[in-house]
Amino acid sequence: MTIAIQSVIAVSATEFRQFGCPHCGCQDGFTSFSIGGAAIWKCGSEDCGQICCILARGVTESPIGFGRDFCRPKLQPHPRRIRAGETRM
Repeated sequence: MTIAIQSVIAVSATEFRQFGCPHCGCQDGFTSFSIGGAAIWKCGSEDCGQICCILARGVTESPIGFGRDFCRPKLQPHPRRIRAGETRM
């Protein structure tokens, strides 16, 4: 059995506003594409530059596919919230 690993992190817009980039916490960046309650955001930090998927309230899976298999990221707790010791969603 193989387990698919999400290559792109998908977080809620609410948690994104609170914690910033899921990779580094930066608040600067830009949205390159959005559709159906999902936005692709690129971090503006020179040290990071990673992308993530930001999901609107009520959206639990991105309609945008990534990678060769067009994997659609699913909503997950913001990694920086977990590092801060918070566990409720």
